[in-house]
Parts: sequence; C-alpha cells; structure tokens
Amino acid sequence: MTAGNVTDRRAAHMMLPRLHERFTAITLVWVDSGYRGRLVAWAKEKLQLTL
Repeated sequence: MTAGNVTDRRAAHMMLPRLHERFTAITLVWVDSGYRGRLVAWAKEKLQLTL
C-alpha cells in the first residue's frame, strides 16, 4: 500500500524488487497500459521481469 500521491509506476519501482526477491520463480507480471516506457525496460534489465 502506498500514499495517494504516489503514482503506480513509482510504486512499482519500490514493489517489484521486493516481489522479485521473495518470489524468484515469477518472471511475468501482468499490468495495464499505465505501466509502460522506462519502467518496462528497467524491470527487464534489472529484475529480469517481463511486464
């Protein structure tokens, strides 16, 4: 849970590393179109997650 003034993409930067650390078998995360651009590339490069 995040504060109301935190965007979904910003929250993803905080939450995806925790997800990856705890559940290493997850490699694909279904998201809506609000998650795009640099976040997708960052998740792939840094966490080996496909959004």
